Amino acid sequence: MGFSTRKLIVLISFLSLLVLALSACGVLSWTSTHFATPETNQELFKGITYLRQVRLSPRMMIVHIVFVDLKKSGIKTLVTPGKPRVEYPLKARTTSQFLEEFNVQLAI
Repeated sequence: MGFSTRKLIVLISFLSLLVLALSACGVLSWTSTHFATPETNQELFKGITYLRQVRLSPRMMIVHIVFVDLKKSGIKTLVTPGKPRVEYPLKARTTSQFLEEFNVQLAI
């Protein structure tokens, strides 16, 4: 066996162990599930468009973008209402709780 062949075998062995380790940790199944899903461009409501992009550079990531056309009729914004005269003026909520409590179509 030549020197370069030995290096190749070591490299292949290392990569095989890495793939096994990543599979055991669930990393490969997560990336294949999340990054294999195609990009999405979908109108959620009149004047509201959702865009999902998969990017591999500078690192793997999924970007969720919502475009809101404020010029469309019926589009309004709502900021978390506060109570300025109390010690804690803002009540913490999850996005889902906010969506349900204020009966809105989109919460971020």
